[in-house]
Amino acid sequence: MRASEYRLGIDVGGTFTDFVLLDKATGELIREKCMTTPLDPTVGILEGVEKLFSARNFAPHELKGIAHATTLVTNTVIERKGAETALL
Repeated sequence: MRASEYRLGIDVGGTFTDFVLLDKATGELIREKCMTTPLDPTVGILEGVEKLFSARNFAPHELKGIAHATTLVTNTVIERKGAETALL
């Protein structure tokens, strides 16, 4: 039996940080969600990753890739909450 390989996707949003873990051997998708920690988004990311690691009980070397995205900037632009800036 082939060992599993996992790929992890993380999206840091304004309220929640979302995680999707793909088991490449089986095609199974595992989802997790935790609160975003605005002052230090890494706290929320590490919390979610730890939940996934403990729930799946897999070794870190089985994680073959991580994709990170954020909707924080998009939300800031849409909600017009950022600093006034211009692009020349």
